[in-house]
Amino acid sequence: MTAHRVYLASESALSLEKRIGADGRYQVLGGSGRAEDAIRSGIALQPDCAVLDMHLAGGDAFSVLEAWRRAMAAPPRVLVRCPYPGDGWKEKLQKAGADRVAGAGEDEMALLLETAETPLPALAAPDADTRREIARGLLDRLGMARGLKGYRYILEAASALCCAPQLGDSLAGRLYPYLAEKFDTTPGAVERAVRTAAEDTWLRGDWEEIQMLFGLTVDPEKGKPTNAELLSMLAEHARREMRRHLTKAGGFF
Repeated sequence: MTAHRVYLASESALSLEKRIGADGRYQVLGGSGRAEDAIRSGIALQPDCAVLDMHLAGGDAFSVLEAWRRAMAAPPRVLVRCPYPGDGWKEKLQKAGADRVAGAGEDEMALLLETAETPLPALAAPDADTRREIARGLLDRLGMARGLKGYRYILEAASALCCAPQLGDSLAGRLYPYLAEKFDTTPGAVERAVRTAAEDTWLRGDWEEIQMLFGLTVDPEKGKPTNAELLSMLAEHARREMRRHLTKAGGFF
């Protein structure tokens, strides 16, 4: 399985890098103890997950979480290190977009793994409706029939992959089980329904729109794309549209 890409927004970035980097499940992208650096590096590097100190030079966890929320189409899962998780701080941080909060003395490595393996980042939650509408618009442009069972799976997959691209690293190992749990079915049933919906769309859909969205990857002789190709392309288009939405909303893009 692909290693989780981690950014360290912490004054202890060097010592954390030694600990986390020694675990083969992670790839450390870098780190900084300055809030401004953390904001800009997070946006530029697009990590899968991040370790974020409550207090940073020039800011705090709340300012970084808010900036990432406004600017990133694919925000990271976030573990916040908070020395005083009592007095409602944990709830406040989670409301702001933290996936996990590590208090003093807690097992940070265990919490980091839980954070990294969370299917969808908390920072993406406020834009769930926007992502779904963007994905729905793409499927309608292709001419995919809404009555197909695979339609709702592909809709949810494109929406999820828009902000959690690592779900696509393994369809059988990550994405299909996520969809199966969400829709109370089996991964095999999800895979078959997605394949059937793709076949039907390539046979009956809007060919001009298919060519416009998929470009040179579409070959009438070769036939439909694989499930992975279809979902990857839809997610990429959805991310582009999401970036435009974030720009209009005052993000960094």
